[in-house]
Amino acid sequence: PFLVSLSREANKAQRGQQQPPNNFLHTTSITMLDTFFSLSWARFGQGWRPDVPPCFDIDSENQSRVFDPLFVDIREVWNNIKYCSFLLDEEVTESALLALSKEILNENGPLPVGEIGKLLQELTANAGLSQTLKDLFGGLKKFLETFPEEFLISSDHQFNPHVYLRSNMTDDEIEAVMLGEKAPSSKKNKR
Repeated sequence: PFLVSLSREANKAQRGQQQPPNNFLHTTSITMLDTFFSLSWARFGQGWRPDVPPCFDIDSENQSRVFDPLFVDIREVWNNIKYCSFLLDEEVTESALLALSKEILNENGPLPVGEIGKLLQELTANAGLSQTLKDLFGGLKKFLETFPEEFLISSDHQFNPHVYLRSNMTDDEIEAVMLGEKAPSSKKNKR
């Protein structure tokens, strides 16, 4: 808003409309800056911060504690760095591959292992990803099998089975897949 107002004032002055005095633009700009900073200071002084989640007061067993809004889990930050390295630098790590596989299944619903591999390859722009996965984990299917709490691998195909994201399934759907049937809502994932 500040730059837009300055631009409007400059355009009006150039077109000859309402010729302001020489110091008008300067005075208006200073006033706008003063207003901006005073309003910002008032918002921050009341605890409002757009860059930090709000604090929550928890009363557990008559002990009140306030969570630190600047606290971050360093493991989560490290996993996010690994995820970015996977996408940008083709650096394959277990946590990054797990996160991206979950993201693919969450967006697309259940997919065969081969399709997940193809989407991973497209997202990372890594032509040698399948060989890297074979070298590091014994292949994508073996990697996904090491996370049974996250993924459910059907028995519909020996080499290219469908993979389901457990968090998107009901107990009945999980039971149906484990019995060798397709989940009733396998076409669309639940959100």
